[in-house]
Amino acid sequence: MVQGKSARISYKNKKQISKSKDNWVIVRNTHEPIVDEELFQKAQFLISRPTRVSPTGERSKYSGLLFCSKCGYAVNCKRSSRNKERGYVCKFYQMTKKCEPLHITEASLDERVLYAVRSQVALLSELEQIYNNILVSHKHVDDSKILQSSLESLQKQFQTLEAKSHRLYDSYDDGTITKDLYVSRSQSLNDEKESVSDKISKVKKEIMQYKDVTVRTNDYLEHFKKYETVTDIDRELLVELVDKIFIENISDIPHRQNMTAKKVTIVFNFQDELKALEQFVEENKLVNF
Repeated sequence: MVQGKSARISYKNKKQISKSKDNWVIVRNTHEPIVDEELFQKAQFLISRPTRVSPTGERSKYSGLLFCSKCGYAVNCKRSSRNKERGYVCKFYQMTKKCEPLHITEASLDERVLYAVRSQVALLSELEQIYNNILVSHKHVDDSKILQSSLESLQKQFQTLEAKSHRLYDSYDDGTITKDLYVSRSQSLNDEKESVSDKISKVKKEIMQYKDVTVRTNDYLEHFKKYETVTDIDRELLVELVDKIFIENISDIPHRQNMTAKKVTIVFNFQDELKALEQFVEENKLVNF
């Protein structure tokens, strides 16, 4: 639910002006979703990518995912007129002849992607094992518990300052202290409360970030573990795991079927989660083992 997208110039002027998105009031999850969040995000991802449907209505499983490393253009699907084998060619070269005559068969691409997915799954299985061993190690210090303890301590400190403020006012009210002394001490207490309040906000933010990273890391592992025994590449796997695939020629020496050797670079989804997991393992494995 979104509110506050516009506002009046002043209470005297009824003219409405648009507010920047940063100033909108956005409340999430106020309505029952038609589809789950994961499916929605997949759809947004596909909508944002250039995809192409053949004249027969057929869509390649790699549609919107393949790019030429040299020019950055999309790599389009094209069937061989000779044997009807599906292959992929650089769109920019097709249009202008200014790039390289890039071409790779779908069978060769499937083979490279399958190997990369299996390698990624193997890496994650190893990282997950180390990750779980660290969590159960008696030497491991749970950051979430430290943050929670820090939050509770700050909240108690704030409550103490609040109590002092009330007692100070009572002393002023019954004439025990002068107004000047009350104002001076009250300002000092307010400054302390503001400082503690800022610290509480920062710790709460850190707790939320820690929980978010933990959830995203677990989700990330689950996404890849689903494909531990994968034997074929299909559209569902590609959309779920792959962000982009770059293809380039790496040799002028014919590789096979009059094609030059190809380098295929696969950029997987969840790169931030992978870096966070690798960093966690690197920082903790020497301490805990």
